[in-house]
Order: sequence, then structure tokens, then C-alpha cells
Amino acid sequence: MKFIALKYSLYIWLSTFLTVPLILFIIAFVIQGFKSVEESDSPLEALITYLAFTIFSAIFSFATWLIFYLVTLITIKYSDSTMQSKCIISTCGVFISIAIFELFFYNTWIGQAKDAYYLIGIVCFCFTVFSWLYKLDAKEN
Repeated sequence: MKFIALKYSLYIWLSTFLTVPLILFIIAFVIQGFKSVEESDSPLEALITYLAFTIFSAIFSFATWLIFYLVTLITIKYSDSTMQSKCIISTCGVFISIAIFELFFYNTWIGQAKDAYYLIGIVCFCFTVFSWLYKLDAKEN
């Protein structure tokens, strides 16, 4: 059961912190409009920015994963069905993400920025989607 919770929570966490920077880049691209080739950053600069944001995201979301793993482990152990487990896991993932974000960034310029709401919204969205997307083989129901 520990391996199932570990694997499931890792899939969700890894997918989330790899997908969030990509979604943010797409949103930024759409908001800024289609720049001409002369005005846009080079592909190498965009890749470096994506990698830096991904590493930053991984470091600050590690605490989220640890708590999320424990919630997943307890949920799998005590829930009656896979559907119930996924409801609890996805809801807790959203609350954990918001709580960790508030803990680390609330009194900083990041937490006060309007764009921070986009970031936390995308993180919550990804946690929810990936919680339902990945198969949870907790029990035979």
C-alpha cells in the first residue's frame, strides 16, 4: 500500500510541477500576443527560463508532495472505494497547495502579486486533473 501511495502521489506531483511552467508560458505568450521574431526571446532563453522555473517549482513544492503522500497513504488505507479516494485526494491536493503557497509566499511580493492567483489556480487545476487522470489501484472494489 505504501508503494501504491508513493507511486500515485509522485506521478501527480511530478506531472504538476512539470506542467505548471508550461501552462504559464502558454498563457504569457497569449497575453503578450504573438511577438515578431525580432522581438521574441531565443528558444535557448525560453528553455533556460522554463528549466529555472521548473527547478524553483520542484524545490518549493517538495513540502506539498510530502504532505500529499501522507494524505494519499491514509486515504487509500481507510476509504471504501477508489472514487471516494480520488475525491478526497484531489480536494486535499488543492487545499495543501494553497496552504503551502500561503505559508511560503503570503507576506512576499510574490504572494501579493495579481499573477500569484494565476499560479496557484493552475497548480490546483493540475493537482485535480492529474488526481483523476492517473489510475489508483488501491483496492479491488
